[in-house]
Amino acid sequence: MRTRITDRELLLAVIAFALVTVIGLPAIAQTYVPGGNPLLNTPTYDSAILAEPSATHYWEMNDKPSSCTGTSYCTPGPCPSTMADSIASGATANPSPVPLVVATPTASPLPLCGVPSPLKDNETFAELNNNNGQQGDAFLIPSGIIGTMCNGNAGGTCSHAFSIECIVVPDFATTNNGFFFGDDTTNSNFAMFFNLTSGGGSLVYEHAGSTTSINGTTGSFVPYDVVYSNTGSTGALYVNGSNLLNALTVPTVAANVQSSFGLFGNSATYRGRIGKCSTYNTALTQIQVWTHYLTSALP
Repeated sequence: MRTRITDRELLLAVIAFALVTVIGLPAIAQTYVPGGNPLLNTPTYDSAILAEPSATHYWEMNDKPSSCTGTSYCTPGPCPSTMADSIASGATANPSPVPLVVATPTASPLPLCGVPSPLKDNETFAELNNNNGQQGDAFLIPSGIIGTMCNGNAGGTCSHAFSIECIVVPDFATTNNGFFFGDDTTNSNFAMFFNLTSGGGSLVYEHAGSTTSINGTTGSFVPYDVVYSNTGSTGALYVNGSNLLNALTVPTVAANVQSSFGLFGNSATYRGRIGKCSTYNTALTQIQVWTHYLTSALP
């Protein structure tokens, strides 16, 4: 019988202990069995997000289709009229919890709920089926939420620290630009989108019409955990745990702005799957972003 702990097993045990004691993830086991896996109760992505004290909203987008009458694994179908918020917070600035409003597109189909998730958590994602120029196929963030995080909803430069995170699976079958987040409906402030035509595929940060790209990082039907982190004086963009853009210009957000997942302006839309979108009232650090990505188990 083998009883000696290998260097790799010891390293994993140390990492597990550090995650529990330093980061404070409650779902990681602290018990180690020689010859076994020290991460016995690996936390889910949900538990990692919900354990963040600065998390203000968490829209998992695993809501059941409006046509679903059963209790589990319904056939994908049109989303209900609102998408649930898993975090009850922000009661002073915003209603708590705050559901997303499902926009009605000018052309069918409606956003789909109940499609397979890229995560190994037996949950589902939502899917937006925008074609070029199709409007309204999106999830609307109630007015003022992004503005409140940015600058107390006073309008102007985002002087407050905040972060936005989503897991997205872009589909470039019929569109090149995929705006999975937009902070308003006028194309004047800031957004994040995918562009298939630039550098073999890129993730793009846009502010006031000026863009900064991460080239060669994007593929169709590939899942990405994307985080925008703003300190109040500079911004950073992370993809799958890695810090790929720094010193981004701090955006400007108007008061009571209508933001959305899947739409920027009147025609800049997103096609693909989306889920696990969260907001924070602090700038997420590299270790926090990396922890979220590790628990996602994305490739």
